[in-house]
Amino acid sequence: MAKGCVRSNTLLVFTIGGVMCGVGLGVLIQHLGPSQTTLMWVGLPGELYIRFLKMLIVPLVVTSVISGTSSLNANSSGKVGACTVVYFLLTNFVGCVIGCLLTVLVTPGNSLPKDACVMEQKSSEISYHDLFADVFRNLVPDNLFLSTFQQTQTRYQMQNTCISTNQTEDRQTTRKKTLEPVDGANVLGILTVSFLVGICAGKVKEDVEVFRAFFNSSFNIMLYLMRLFMWCTPLALLSLLAKIVSSTDSLLEDLTAIGMYLVTVTVGQCIVVMVIVPLLCIIVIRKNPMHFYYALREPLMLSIATASTAAAIPDTVCILVTGMGVDKHVAQFLVPLSTTIGRCGTSLYVSVASVFLLQMQTSGTNAETVALVCLMATLLSTAAPSVTGSSMAVIILILSNFSVSSDLVAILFSTDWIIDRIRTITNYVVQVLGILITNSLCVPLTSNAVRRISDVSSFNTHL
Repeated sequence: MAKGCVRSNTLLVFTIGGVMCGVGLGVLIQHLGPSQTTLMWVGLPGELYIRFLKMLIVPLVVTSVISGTSSLNANSSGKVGACTVVYFLLTNFVGCVIGCLLTVLVTPGNSLPKDACVMEQKSSEISYHDLFADVFRNLVPDNLFLSTFQQTQTRYQMQNTCISTNQTEDRQTTRKKTLEPVDGANVLGILTVSFLVGICAGKVKEDVEVFRAFFNSSFNIMLYLMRLFMWCTPLALLSLLAKIVSSTDSLLEDLTAIGMYLVTVTVGQCIVVMVIVPLLCIIVIRKNPMHFYYALREPLMLSIATASTAAAIPDTVCILVTGMGVDKHVAQFLVPLSTTIGRCGTSLYVSVASVFLLQMQTSGTNAETVALVCLMATLLSTAAPSVTGSSMAVIILILSNFSVSSDLVAILFSTDWIIDRIRTITNYVVQVLGILITNSLCVPLTSNAVRRISDVSSFNTHL
């Protein structure tokens, strides 16, 4: 029994081992007084891991979005599909808002590194009106090819002008704004184009099967590559954590900050699962939340064990149809769709992690920064595929818009295996609740569904 459990969770065991060995190796190296060259070679495997993760971002987003949206054709989805997409966009956004507000209140990353003043001075020169405008510009790229490695950003040029008055010359400095391409994939623009292409592919009825098959196959290949790449995580964690621990001067403060970050994420997930979901159960679908959770106990345990809601798709469809009165065709269509775009827990986690790392680099985060993080976390978390490591890629993308080094993401890996299980709970219950709400609002009840719902004794027997 124990051997089988370890064998089925080999990557998790290796990841925990990589965290422990990385911290231990970092403490040992710190006592030896390492040089900058030594630290570079210690952190090189982790740096290559981050670079490879960045490389996979564009193909993962493109294949995931086109593959998913091309299935939303008028015959199979219609009002049901539209209602589901709107619901998950709203819940993903609510998760981001909760995560950002909690992180601003708790401030887990309030410890400042030595170069924080420099970072704060640079960020203070940027107008957040221009920052938001850049986000909308990047949503509509003017060159799709360039969007794969460049994005548009407002830059400032200082100009000195001389003004002659009464035989005296006054120098006046003005700031001129220009739009310039900067390095970094414009994932927002790629997301927009991929979404439109996928929707159009779903509407066209002729000569699109090869197109869909190509992107479905490409998405499966990218998922397989990502899963293979995840086996490098233990070594990358060992490298990254060893470099961070060996180069830090305040290990206890860093551990305290990580602990507070973990608490913040957990509290946010509990608010969604224990407060928001039960309220929606009572108000919208008028079900007892205890019955709702009890009916989902087995697929929920499977999702937690595998850290993926996709593993519970067959059990979820069965419970929704036989125990909760959901139309069979609706359940078969919405369960895979909700698994693809239902990211409330992930959005909350991404927003907390992004604001946490921003707090580590600046003395405070203002309302504009938080709003921008909410917007980007909602869009990117919805588009990211349901595969281990994709949330880290989303965090790296968000931080790149604030000129924060992607090396800081290594701090999050030490707790990611725990948070994976916690956010999976939130993702799963919000997904099932969304299916029930969509079914109750958009699908007329059949006589069999009415009979199943009204038969309380049968429902309790299933529970």
